[in-house]
Amino acid sequence: MRARDESKRDIIDSAFMKFTYKLTFLPDTTKRKEYVTNQLILLIGKNVSKFDSPTSKEGLERIAANKNRDAVPFIESRGLAGTEVYKYFQTNKEVVTTRIQALKGAYIYEEPIPIQNWFITKERKQILSYDCQKAETFFHGRKYEAWFSISIPISNGPWKFGGLPGLILAVSDTQHYYDFECIGIKSLKAKEPIYKYKWKYVKTTRANYNKVLRNLHLHPVPTLESMGLDFISDSPSERNFTAPYNPIEFK
Repeated sequence: MRARDESKRDIIDSAFMKFTYKLTFLPDTTKRKEYVTNQLILLIGKNVSKFDSPTSKEGLERIAANKNRDAVPFIESRGLAGTEVYKYFQTNKEVVTTRIQALKGAYIYEEPIPIQNWFITKERKQILSYDCQKAETFFHGRKYEAWFSISIPISNGPWKFGGLPGLILAVSDTQHYYDFECIGIKSLKAKEPIYKYKWKYVKTTRANYNKVLRNLHLHPVPTLESMGLDFISDSPSERNFTAPYNPIEFK
């Protein structure tokens, strides 16, 4: 499975707004204090939005020094740091790409922008000086509470969230395993390009991708071997180990 050449990319739109989110998530539900954080960016263009993890200075230097273009640059692969979500407004299409570090490659799937059936409550609070209203929904196996502001009339939000009459500035599942919080808002005077990188993608569906992700956590060795990767050990304890599995999507 070949990876992307970071120098090969297409500009698919230009962003006029940039929102920075902090995702705090719990990889292992048996260790309630061991939370992990990602910093994630939402770029809003006229026709496309993109949600992903910014590349750090260290990551850019490692990419520049990497002469083997078949190797995926190192990323923090937990949470959503290896995921890109593109929303194409005119065609109502959502494209999701995900790097899986263990497989040294990338998956891609496409589906309609999901419909979230929100119940808007009367509760209000302020986030970054914006008056926000609370809304609730069930989405892909979890119940969520979101805070949106009509003062930012953009029907979008972090990850796959959207569909409210204003930008979602905070959203979390009711168990607080996945908490998104907007920590920065910037109106771009000089528009920022929205890139889509030219990976050698493995095309799949959301259901099949989530199945791969589940098997990689619960049955990592046989899953990797079924994909042609070698695991040099005959020890039952090493071959039967599992990794904590607390995905953002259950359905």
